[in-house]
Amino acid sequence: ALAAQLIDQNAQDAYDPGAFKDTEKERVLAAIDQKISGQQIVAIEASEAPASGQVIDLMEALRASLEQRSASSAKAAKPTSGAEVVPVAAAAKERKPAKRAAAAEESAAEPAPMRARARK
Repeated sequence: ALAAQLIDQNAQDAYDPGAFKDTEKERVLAAIDQKISGQQIVAIEASEAPASGQVIDLMEALRASLEQRSASSAKAAKPTSGAEVVPVAAAAKERKPAKRAAAAEESAAEPAPMRARARK
C-alpha cells in the first residue's frame, strides 16, 4: 500500500520534454558559436581525484584465500589411518563429453533434419 501511495504521489499525467533543460547540448552549441566567432576554445581538463585508500593486489588476495582454504580443508580431512591424502584435482572424476557435442561432431557432414511443428 505504501509503494502504491508513493507511486501515485510521484506520477505525472503527461510528459513535457520542455520542462527539462539539456545543459550538455547548450554547452556544445556555445563552444561552436565561440569557434565560429574566432575565439579560442579552452577545454578544462578533468582533475584527477586524489588517490585515497589502500591499493589491494587482487592476485595476492586470491592466492592467500586459496592457501587459507587448502590449509583449512587439509586440517578437516586429516586421515585417521595411514591413508594417503589425494589432492582435490586428482580425486575428481574424468568428465565425459556432452552428448550434444558428440552428436554435433558426428552429424557435421550431414544436414540437420527438419523438425515438425508441435501441435497445441
